[in-house]
Amino acid sequence: MTYHQDSPGVPGTDEAGDGFGASVSAGDVTGDGVPDLAVGAPGEDVDGVADAGSVTLLKGSGGSFASGKAWHQETAGVPGAAEPGDHFGTSVRLKDINKNGRADLATGATGEDIGTTRDVGAVWVLRGTPTGLTSSYAASFNGGDFGVGGVAADFGRTLR
Repeated sequence: MTYHQDSPGVPGTDEAGDGFGASVSAGDVTGDGVPDLAVGAPGEDVDGVADAGSVTLLKGSGGSFASGKAWHQETAGVPGAAEPGDHFGTSVRLKDINKNGRADLATGATGEDIGTTRDVGAVWVLRGTPTGLTSSYAASFNGGDFGVGGVAADFGRTLR
C-alpha cells in the first residue's frame, strides 16, 4: 500500500516539495505490539513558513496504517518555532530510548538555526505513550550541547 498526504487518515495535503517519506522509521510507539510509522516531510510548509518541515506518526492497525497526526515546531509543547528552511523531519527514528516498552521519536532538522549561527541543525525527542506521541517532556539539543558549537553543521542528519 502507498501512503501520501492525500491518503485517508494522513493529515495535510500532498504538495510539490513536501518530501513526504524522505525519512521513515517503524516502531511500537503505543506499546500495543503493533508497529507504528513515523514519516518525515522536511519540505512541508507549516503555518505559512516555507520548508519548516514536519513528522507524521501513522498508527499501526490490522496490517495498515491510519489515524495520523503531524508534529512540527508549531505543535504545542515542541521546543522552538518553525522558521523557513528548518527541515524538521529530515531524519526520523523510532526507538525505545527510556526503556518503558514504547518507542520514542527522535527527529532531526538540519536547517535549524542555533543563536546567530545558521543552518547547523538540531534533534528533538518526543516520548511514546499508550495513545501515541506526546510533547510532554519533549526535548531538543544541538551540537553546542555537546561542546562542538557551530562546527556541527548538519547536526541531526542521521539518527541511529
